Amino acid sequence: MAAFMALQHEPPLPIWSLDKANVLASSRLWRKTVEETIKNEFPTLKVQHQLIDSAAMILVKNPTHLNGIIITSNMFGDIISDEASVIPGSLGFVAICVLGLFARQEHRIWFVRTMPRFCSRFAKE
Repeated sequence: MAAFMALQHEPPLPIWSLDKANVLASSRLWRKTVEETIKNEFPTLKVQHQLIDSAAMILVKNPTHLNGIIITSNMFGDIISDEASVIPGSLGFVAICVLGLFARQEHRIWFVRTMPRFCSRFAKE
Protein backbone atom coordinates (compact mmCIF):
# COMPACT_ATOMS: atom_id res chain seq x y z
CA MET A 1 0.00 0.00 0.00
CA ALA A 2 2.81 2.41 0.85
CA ALA A 3 4.40 1.76 -2.53
CA PHE A 4 1.16 2.56 -4.36
CA MET A 5 0.86 5.80 -2.39
CA ALA A 6 4.48 6.71 -3.11
CA LEU A 7 3.99 6.13 -6.83
CA GLN A 8 1.08 8.59 -6.95
CA HIS A 9 3.69 11.38 -6.90
CA GLU A 10 6.31 12.43 -9.44
CA PRO A 11 8.98 11.84 -8.37
CA PRO A 12 7.77 9.07 -6.05
CA LEU A 13 7.71 9.94 -2.37
CA PRO A 14 10.45 8.38 -0.25
CA ILE A 15 9.41 5.43 1.90
CA TRP A 16 10.77 5.36 5.44
CA SER A 17 10.65 2.06 7.31
CA LEU A 18 10.92 2.54 11.08
CA ASP A 19 11.90 -0.38 13.28
CA LYS A 20 14.17 -1.49 16.12
CA ALA A 21 16.24 -4.02 14.14
CA ASN A 22 19.29 -3.53 16.34
CA VAL A 23 17.45 -5.16 19.27
CA LEU A 24 14.26 -6.95 18.16
CA ALA A 25 14.19 -10.10 16.02
CA SER A 26 10.68 -9.16 14.88
CA SER A 27 12.07 -5.87 13.55
CA ARG A 28 14.81 -7.70 11.66
CA LEU A 29 12.11 -9.84 10.04
CA TRP A 30 10.07 -6.68 9.32
CA ARG A 31 13.07 -5.04 7.66
CA LYS A 32 13.85 -8.13 5.56
CA THR A 33 10.21 -8.48 4.46
CA VAL A 34 9.88 -4.80 3.54
CA GLU A 35 13.17 -4.87 1.62
CA GLU A 36 12.27 -8.02 -0.35
CA THR A 37 8.73 -6.84 -1.12
CA ILE A 38 9.81 -3.46 -2.46
CA LYS A 39 12.73 -4.96 -4.40
CA ASN A 40 10.60 -7.67 -6.03
CA GLU A 41 7.32 -5.83 -6.59
CA PHE A 42 8.37 -2.17 -6.92
CA PRO A 43 11.98 -2.16 -8.16
CA THR A 44 11.90 1.56 -9.03
CA LEU A 45 11.29 2.52 -5.39
CA LYS A 46 13.81 2.73 -2.58
CA VAL A 47 13.16 2.16 1.09
CA GLN A 48 15.17 3.97 3.72
CA HIS A 49 15.38 2.16 7.05
CA GLN A 50 15.64 4.11 10.28
CA LEU A 51 15.71 2.94 13.87
CA ILE A 52 12.64 4.21 15.71
CA ASP A 53 14.58 5.97 18.46
CA SER A 54 16.75 7.89 16.03
CA ALA A 55 13.66 8.65 13.89
CA ALA A 56 12.05 10.20 16.97
CA MET A 57 15.12 12.41 17.46
CA ILE A 58 15.12 13.39 13.77
CA LEU A 59 11.42 14.27 13.98
CA VAL A 60 12.09 16.64 16.87
CA LYS A 61 15.19 18.25 15.35
CA ASN A 62 14.21 18.40 11.66
CA PRO A 63 10.64 17.16 10.96
CA THR A 64 10.81 17.61 7.19
CA HIS A 65 13.72 15.17 6.93
CA LEU A 66 11.21 12.31 7.24
CA ASN A 67 8.84 13.70 4.60
CA GLY A 68 7.34 10.93 2.51
CA ILE A 69 5.57 7.77 3.60
CA ILE A 70 6.42 6.13 6.90
CA ILE A 71 5.72 2.44 7.39
CA THR A 72 6.13 0.76 10.74
CA SER A 73 4.49 -1.58 13.21
CA ASN A 74 1.44 -0.48 15.17
CA MET A 75 3.39 0.08 18.39
CA PHE A 76 6.05 2.30 16.83
CA GLY A 77 3.49 4.04 14.60
CA ASP A 78 1.34 4.96 17.57
CA ILE A 79 4.29 6.53 19.36
CA ILE A 80 5.79 8.39 16.39
CA SER A 81 2.40 9.74 15.24
CA ASP A 82 1.71 11.10 18.73
CA GLU A 83 5.12 12.76 18.71
CA ALA A 84 4.46 14.21 15.23
CA SER A 85 1.16 15.68 16.43
CA VAL A 86 3.12 18.34 18.32
CA ILE A 87 4.05 19.96 14.99
CA PRO A 88 0.49 21.05 14.01
CA GLY A 89 -0.58 21.17 17.65
CA SER A 90 -3.21 18.42 17.81
CA LEU A 91 -3.63 14.69 17.28
CA GLY A 92 -6.58 15.47 15.01
CA PHE A 93 -4.37 17.08 12.38
CA VAL A 94 -1.85 14.27 11.88
CA ALA A 95 -2.38 12.37 8.62
CA ILE A 96 -2.24 8.65 9.37
CA CYS A 97 -3.51 5.48 7.76
CA VAL A 98 -3.86 2.25 9.67
CA LEU A 99 -4.29 -0.39 7.01
CA GLY A 100 -4.66 -4.11 7.49
CA LEU A 101 -6.55 -7.14 6.34
CA PHE A 102 -8.99 -9.06 8.47
CA ALA A 103 -7.68 -12.55 7.76
CA ARG A 104 -10.88 -14.37 8.78
CA GLN A 105 -13.12 -12.67 6.26
CA GLU A 106 -14.00 -14.28 2.94
CA HIS A 107 -13.41 -11.04 1.12
CA ARG A 108 -10.49 -8.69 1.46
CA ILE A 109 -11.59 -5.84 3.68
CA TRP A 110 -9.29 -2.96 4.46
CA PHE A 111 -9.60 -1.40 7.88
CA VAL A 112 -8.84 2.29 7.73
CA ARG A 113 -8.55 4.79 10.55
CA THR A 114 -7.65 8.05 9.00
CA MET A 115 -8.23 11.75 8.70
CA PRO A 116 -7.25 12.41 5.08
CA ARG A 117 -9.41 11.34 2.15
CA PHE A 118 -6.28 10.05 0.41
CA CYS A 119 -6.17 6.89 2.52
CA SER A 120 -9.90 6.29 2.20
CA ARG A 121 -9.51 6.22 -1.57
CA PHE A 122 -6.96 3.41 -1.34
CA ALA A 123 -9.09 1.47 1.13
CA LYS A 124 -11.86 1.14 -1.46
CA GLU A 125 -9.58 -0.39 -4.11
